[in-house]
Amino acid sequence: MLPQSLIMSKRYFEVKNYLELAEINDQSEVIIQNIQGELISRTLRNALQSVPYYKRKVKIDPNAINPSNVLQILQEFPIPV
Repeated sequence: MLPQSLIMSKRYFEVKNYLELAEINDQSEVIIQNIQGELISRTLRNALQSVPYYKRKVKIDPNAINPSNVLQILQEFPIPV
């Protein structure tokens, strides 16, 4: 058997720690929403910086994306079909 640290992403353990903290503090809904906002923000910023389609088509500044506005930006984000 391989250790989880070789199989799983570093982000997996970060999220796991947040979720465990949320269970201890009984604030899981708020913490989960914050985690989701952060992960979606990172994903959209990465797409805008790394994916040629989004670099050409989307006029959103990657640095303007943050967890507090990510849902609004996600609604404006084109999804190629």
